[in-house]
Amino acid sequence: MAQKPNELQHETMTVPEVEFERPRIVRQDRIYVEKQNCYIVYDKTKLTVINYNVFGVAVRSSSSWIKVGDEIRDAVFFVEETEIAKLHLRCARAEASGDEYSLAFEIIGEPLNMDHVNGAKLAHQVVTNLKQHVLATEQVPERFRAMVYEIRDWLETLEENANAAG
Repeated sequence: MAQKPNELQHETMTVPEVEFERPRIVRQDRIYVEKQNCYIVYDKTKLTVINYNVFGVAVRSSSSWIKVGDEIRDAVFFVEETEIAKLHLRCARAEASGDEYSLAFEIIGEPLNMDHVNGAKLAHQVVTNLKQHVLATEQVPERFRAMVYEIRDWLETLEENANAAG
């Protein structure tokens, strides 16, 4: 069987070679934003993030202010009020959904560092838990708290003495 100029021979089958206008992007599972406060700030506009991954981000917008293929630079990605990265983005898709638009962007250049994103989310959770603990602890009378700490100290001393004797 004769091979055509734009085809690659692979074992017993022929795979047609297809030309693309832009390089293919690695598709990753998206992380959907549910509880955390995640957004992008570009040109003094705050855009709520719908989902993200290492190579892209989707946002909600009240208007379709960008065309597919257009690029924006220095879009700042935030998680829980913490700046994660300044991104160079290219609009890959713009879809209307009622009176809102869903804009999907490819990240050009350095990918989104997921360790930074996860670290910011974890740090925010730790601070939130600590604040809740402090609020709950403040409701307990100070005299009672002092007594509990004295008992804990006494029990720790008792444990050390028991371990030393045994």
